Amino acid sequence: MASYRKRKDHWQVQLCVKGVRRAATFTTKREAQAWAAREETTLREDAAGQIPNRPFRDLLERYSREVSSKMHIPAQDEHSFWFNVNTDSGQM
Repeated sequence: MASYRKRKDHWQVQLCVKGVRRAATFTTKREAQAWAAREETTLREDAAGQIPNRPFRDLLERYSREVSSKMHIPAQDEHSFWFNVNTDSGQM
């Protein structure tokens, strides 16, 4: 459930779904409500174990950004898997 607070010239929204808390700040209440609705849907889907309706490429890019970037990987060349995924001309 989301709660909204007016703070000077912006709106703060706090959201809690099944123990997971999120918060953000927006310039208008309408933006805060839209964010809260999207975020609540995402959190409920995650809690239910549903598979998000996103392209597989997005998942690979997220993995590259959040996991691979923290691993020590030798210098990549044009034959590496991630080189082909991350370039515009590379096709999977």
